[in-house]
Amino acid sequence: SSAAQLAYLQAWEPALVAVDTPEAGELDISGRIKQSGIISLAQRFEAVATKNANIPRVVRANLTLEDDYARTLNWLGQLEHDFPAARVSNLRITRGQSGNDIRMDLVLDLPLLKKEGAQ
Repeated sequence: SSAAQLAYLQAWEPALVAVDTPEAGELDISGRIKQSGIISLAQRFEAVATKNANIPRVVRANLTLEDDYARTLNWLGQLEHDFPAARVSNLRITRGQSGNDIRMDLVLDLPLLKKEGAQ
């Protein structure tokens, strides 16, 4: 029901408002990749409309990363911890170019909440 959905959104609001614009989402994810030292082969970000009235848009991050197995998976785990409302819509992990490396193709959606009074 709509009331149950609103109650759920209110409970999760602190996590949901972590990203309030597409630009903020892009800067945050790019900064986390850079800070971690993980090799980024490709990054593409776009604002995507949804069919949900309370979360009308998401920032979709299409990322291709390649680095050490443990470091890359721990980075993803930390990202999911910091953004519990984020949704991994696609994840593909294959062997990397060398040693213990993996290649991670990740599609991640970060919700953008509808602001009060916004259309």
